Amino acid sequence: MFDHQADGAFLVEGCSETSDTLVFAFSGSGDAAYRLEVAGSATLGLDYELDTSGLEFRTSDTAIKRPIIAIADAINEDRETIIVNVVDVSSGRTVTSVSIPILDALEVVIEPDQVEVCQGEVVTLTTVIPGDYTWVIGNDTMMGEEISFIASDEMKVKVLSSLGSCEAEDEVMINLRTGITFNVGDTAYVCLGDPATITVDIIGNPNGDYVWTPMDSALTIQADQSITVNTDVTRTYYLMFTNSECEVLDSVVVRVDSLPDLPITVIPDRETYCPGEKVTLFSRYLYPPDFPDVTFKWEYDSGSPLSEDTLQNFTFTTQDTSYFRLTATNNACEVKDSVLLNVINPPVELSVTDTTVCPNQPVKVVLLNAEEFDEIMWSPEMGISCTDCADPTIRVSETTTFTMQGKSMGCPASGSVTVNIFPPEFIPIDPDTSVCPGEPVRLSTSDAGLYDELEWSGENLDCNKCDSPVATPGSTTAYQVIGTKSDGCIGIGGVVVQTYPEPIPFVSADPPGPVEIGTSISLNSGLPETNTFTWFVNGTMIDASGATIEANVISEDDNTFKVEVVSPQGCMGMGQVIVVGKPPKYEIPSAFTPNGDQLNDTFKVLIFGNIQLIDLKVFNRWGQIVYEGTDENGWDGRHDGKAAPAEVYAYQAVLELLDGSTKTVRGEVTLLR
Repeated sequence: MFDHQADGAFLVEGCSETSDTLVFAFSGSGDAAYRLEVAGSATLGLDYELDTSGLEFRTSDTAIKRPIIAIADAINEDRETIIVNVVDVSSGRTVTSVSIPILDALEVVIEPDQVEVCQGEVVTLTTVIPGDYTWVIGNDTMMGEEISFIASDEMKVKVLSSLGSCEAEDEVMINLRTGITFNVGDTAYVCLGDPATITVDIIGNPNGDYVWTPMDSALTIQADQSITVNTDVTRTYYLMFTNSECEVLDSVVVRVDSLPDLPITVIPDRETYCPGEKVTLFSRYLYPPDFPDVTFKWEYDSGSPLSEDTLQNFTFTTQDTSYFRLTATNNACEVKDSVLLNVINPPVELSVTDTTVCPNQPVKVVLLNAEEFDEIMWSPEMGISCTDCADPTIRVSETTTFTMQGKSMGCPASGSVTVNIFPPEFIPIDPDTSVCPGEPVRLSTSDAGLYDELEWSGENLDCNKCDSPVATPGSTTAYQVIGTKSDGCIGIGGVVVQTYPEPIPFVSADPPGPVEIGTSISLNSGLPETNTFTWFVNGTMIDASGATIEANVISEDDNTFKVEVVSPQGCMGMGQVIVVGKPPKYEIPSAFTPNGDQLNDTFKVLIFGNIQLIDLKVFNRWGQIVYEGTDENGWDGRHDGKAAPAEVYAYQAVLELLDGSTKTVRGEVTLLR
């Protein structure tokens, strides 16, 4: 036995990734040994895959299963065949064989490939290759490898098959040697009292015998292929046609329908209506079982439907005077009715309905047929001179639509006027530039002469209502100008004046102080070197430049270090730091002992800081100068080559500070011997 996905003994290349299965099973008594032998035109491993190991079995085995699958080689070749033989091991005799064809592609073949029958005969079609098939016959489908059906018309029959990812189909044309075709199809629809004329077309040879039945009083034969039926009930007529090839029978139904008059009833029923009223139109009730095929269609020129226009009754809201027409159809029967609804809808005749003006320019609106209206009311109230008159004047600064509502013969009516405002003209402004913060820039426009007044807005303007103000922006600022013409139309322009970054230094000193006069400190501006730097100390320019410099503390108390910075765009910034200066350290002894012991042998100014001795004078008690000098050795206690007497002497020391200023120190010193 061969088990296949499509229940047929064949393989197809490339349709499935799943293997089929060979199943061999035996029943009966005895214990014989068998083996499977593979032969045929197909080559194992090239055209198909099959596990041939262990293919010997005994009748006692329940079943032998082997997976088998075709190898897709994308080569068009003659159909190849796998032959699997079951061989009796003891005798070498082949007990049975299975032939398995390998197809390059899924094939579907219908037999017979040509069909010609008489109308009404049974047609049988089958497929050559076993499998799962779907037949398409007109609008019907059938399943199976073989089908039978009655050939009622000439038609094309198609069969479809699929296997894995593969699909295939075939088709055959069913031709009629002889057949009957009625001009009305299977059914002739007539309305009660109307005749039905039926003609016949013969497929094939039309020469033959025509027999119509029943031959009742309603039937009139006009010719072999034409009849007239005048009946008040539905009847079926048959035509038997016989020629030299076929005897065929077909029938046609004469379907008789009726439809009564359908007068329209209007609810509410009035002579006139206002726009927007809800109205329902009713037609005569028809009992559905008696008129199952009846359809309705409402048509109208004006109105807003509230229900479907294919229902027996129709609901809508009125808009304007209009005919409403109903057409009812019951197969061949058709009935019409109509009704006219008069809607009071006087036109609102305004002198202006849409206009465009400058802001606040007056627009006069007149209701030309005001005599037809009462209770006039305009809205909105803002921007209109009167709300209950027929001739208001409108002044608005932006586009506005005004609506007039009134009544005519009790019915509301409305109209509207839209006053559009011209968009502002563009005013070009110069310059479109960038400046340093606080730098003045004059704004102007080449269109100044077109406007009666220009009004500027923005920060730090020297004037607002002028032609060319000066702006002093501290940061990037938007400026706007609004120009007003004599006719009220306006223009608007704007410009953004960009400001360059302001180079603001944050000066720091290292060390920050207090420090002794003359000490060198590092000054840092906190800005990049791309700027230009000028440094000062106490108002005097320092001979150094750069973002970071070295400078000396030159004065006692506050030393003001200031830096002026100019950015690459020319913008200036300033910053400073104060470093407190301490006086330089020095000492002047109050006594000395010039005895040659190398200890305190001289009187001198002991300097420990950035200070210089300019002059040192020593006086005796009579005011005579006993010593004057600037050297570091000082006074050795001698005068005129002799040792000065031990006593108290006065001194005066003049010291020069780092900034060039001098300091005079006076005191007394005791010479001890």
